Amino acid sequence: MKKIISILLASVLSLALLAGCGSKQPASSPASSGAPKTGPFKIAVAFGAISTTETAMQDYLQKYVGPAFNCSFIFSEAINSADKALAFVENAGASGAKALISFYTDAPQEQMFLKANEMGMYCVSNAQTPPQSWQNQKYILGTIGSNNKLVGEAFASISKPLLNDGQKHNVVIVSGGASGASLQHQQSTIALLEMLQNMYSLKYDKDITTIAKSTAVTNVNTGTDMKIAIYPGFANQQNYVQGFSSLLQTGEYDTVICVYAGYTNLTAAIDQVEKTYKKNIRLAVLGMPGPDLDTFFKTKDSTGDTVINSAIVKPANSVAGALFAEVYNALTGNPDLGKTADGKIQQLLFPMWTISGAAEYAKIATIDTSEKTYGLTIDDLKKMIKVYTPSLTNEQFAKLVLENTAQDIMKRRGM
Repeated sequence: MKKIISILLASVLSLALLAGCGSKQPASSPASSGAPKTGPFKIAVAFGAISTTETAMQDYLQKYVGPAFNCSFIFSEAINSADKALAFVENAGASGAKALISFYTDAPQEQMFLKANEMGMYCVSNAQTPPQSWQNQKYILGTIGSNNKLVGEAFASISKPLLNDGQKHNVVIVSGGASGASLQHQQSTIALLEMLQNMYSLKYDKDITTIAKSTAVTNVNTGTDMKIAIYPGFANQQNYVQGFSSLLQTGEYDTVICVYAGYTNLTAAIDQVEKTYKKNIRLAVLGMPGPDLDTFFKTKDSTGDTVINSAIVKPANSVAGALFAEVYNALTGNPDLGKTADGKIQQLLFPMWTISGAAEYAKIATIDTSEKTYGLTIDDLKKMIKVYTPSLTNEQFAKLVLENTAQDIMKRRGM
């Protein structure tokens, strides 16, 4: 009898356990919690310069995005040569990186991506239209960035109010990578030279594209007594800041337009010249929301003007989020979401913001700077990732990338 009771109790217990197992899904199931199908993932991130912009993107990815998606990151130092670009990819791959996000957009990036492709690393770039050599490569996903021509036009639009007061102005255009492979910097420099030509009836002695692509400091022949200097390169290059300071110390220039996010390295030199010559130097820049831009739009210089007068704002954290979403889709089995309908890689457009003056800046000062105001939050990113949003299409992904104007983000954040 006892034996029969024991058998019955064991049967009941087994049925209860089976029923319990069938009543719940595992906590890690994508259907129940939105967890990825595979992971963890290690992702390499390449930078062409290191400034507060890049540091903020590192924090966004490492501290905010990474823990939510079971990802870790390998960040480069400032890359300024083909050797450094290839070495970073090889070392990252050896350390277990399965994907590459690149903010390094100079010419060697093309070979860097082809090397990453050989190593089986998915890669996406914050750059211009992908080169033809990247087409039909299994692991190269394409690019996400601004429309270079429109960014150039935006630079002209924010700079024009600084110059159209009927007075003579001499201008330094800090052209960044316009001499290399940065089409955005090149288009911005071209647009500024065209704007100045039209505004002041200038007659250059060379075609504008050639001037924009100057590889050394160039005093542009304007056909008038107006002075325009092209100052190429980046702040991580030897003697770069000293050379910029020497140019300003001539006392001839009153307007600086910096087409990349390295302006923080130049403001001390500008301040010194303003104090020496007791003259206001207006500054238009490419920046991102954060402490530096906030400080410089609010701080008055020795002449009583704000340190920065106008800006094109790159919501860098949001751009980083969009690039992350594309590689994460690939890593989780959906590498074609950023491609065209016929499977070609392409550039997905991401909007830039324009700001003319401190008052306008104050309206959007906090966007994309913290967990409460990031343009792409974890929930936003999940809408861009197919393992969390199974119905996501290529067209919808491209639309979600594009819908990141300042107004879009303020609406999403209820600001």
